[in-house]
Amino acid sequence: MVGSNPVRERLQRALTPRFVLPRESGGGGMTRTFVARDVEIERDVVVQFLLVEETDVGDPERFRREILLAATVQHPNVVPVLKAGDANGIPYFLMPLIPGRSLRDRMKDGPLPKQTLGPPE
Repeated sequence: MVGSNPVRERLQRALTPRFVLPRESGGGGMTRTFVARDVEIERDVVVQFLLVEETDVGDPERFRREILLAATVQHPNVVPVLKAGDANGIPYFLMPLIPGRSLRDRMKDGPLPKQTLGPPE
């Protein structure tokens, strides 16, 4: 198949039938990130997977600790963890899909304005 993505296909099989993975949106280090369509509630989400490959095994315990840490952060400017789990041996977590430019893309325009941390007014 032209343009096939073996990792995406493997992850899609692991999440079928609840989620459809239309496209990869990033990743790095030990993870891959995809936009996913939750077909049960007709909502787009982001799903991040730990790469568990035969030649380069990611650290599942570290991934789990990062998920737990991210789940404790509650702030209007931080995307929450919706769910975490394991799909046929592939650890993952879900976050809401926030439309718009990524921070990496926004930073190409120059420095961001300086703001103080605190609750929104």
